[in-house]
Amino acid sequence: MALQYTDLDEGTRRLMLEELELDIKEGRLYLSPRLSSKGAAEYPALLRSAIERGNDASLAQELRSGGRLNAPEQRKRPKGGHTTAAVPVTAQDTLAEGEFNRFYARALCRRAQNEGDRELKVHRAKPVENPRSSRRGERLSSPKSCCSTCGRISVWSPRLGYRPVLTRACLSGSSKS
Repeated sequence: MALQYTDLDEGTRRLMLEELELDIKEGRLYLSPRLSSKGAAEYPALLRSAIERGNDASLAQELRSGGRLNAPEQRKRPKGGHTTAAVPVTAQDTLAEGEFNRFYARALCRRAQNEGDRELKVHRAKPVENPRSSRRGERLSSPKSCCSTCGRISVWSPRLGYRPVLTRACLSGSSKS
């Protein structure tokens, strides 16, 4: 089931594509180690297609087909060495939800800056039976910065002050949030 993207319109999709192209150009697109070599090669086009006309569920469906994920994976043992384990059956969903949503959040923050919006509202995008209520409905002020270098986006919360809502590590080693 797809996450509920309340502002996923053509303008948001355009900004998502710009963010994707920037990550590809700068060699910063996340490629999960669970992707097979075929999956890694096809992933940028699959993600682009989902951004243009789909969602996280359509991306997950594409990742399920054609051997795009490794069947077994190597895991480190706590006391050294490695073991082989099956990739979780939800791996495609987890990857698709996380990455599609990351580009969506980056696009919304850019859009808020461009349109002069003063607040963004956090909402639960995934229906669950027992939701955590800690941040549901919390209003966050417009982004302080959207760092194209590291993908960090900071917003202001009356309760927390400035906080990064995306915490992808900055590959250049600098912090602009």
